[in-house]
Amino acid sequence: MGEIFQAECGCGYRSGDLAVGCGMADMNRYNVPVACPVCHSVRVVELQHSPRRCRKCKMEVYYLHEAGNFAPADVARVFRVPYPWELDSTTVAVDERPAVRYRCPKCWQMTLRLESCGCWD
Repeated sequence: MGEIFQAECGCGYRSGDLAVGCGMADMNRYNVPVACPVCHSVRVVELQHSPRRCRKCKMEVYYLHEAGNFAPADVARVFRVPYPWELDSTTVAVDERPAVRYRCPKCWQMTLRLESCGCWD
């Protein structure tokens, strides 16, 4: 089951719903969030087969889970999760999890948060 997020930043940026992960209909497709620094937007793409270009402006996008685009930088390794947004799937207590921040496509600061809005299937 996948999770629905909204990306939010203190600079005022807010995305629409982002259906991250995979659903029961196709367990081989895994959607991840990407950001376009030109259009200042966050959207999801299929991890294995999507071009690294923005659909709107055709510029290169960056994956939020790539090194340098989230902090703390070692959170995935320390908590043994493939992606920083999967901390909810660990047995670590909520109050012991770090507040993961991502690079905002609008202000370019490490202040973007992925807020969970629900699940999708």
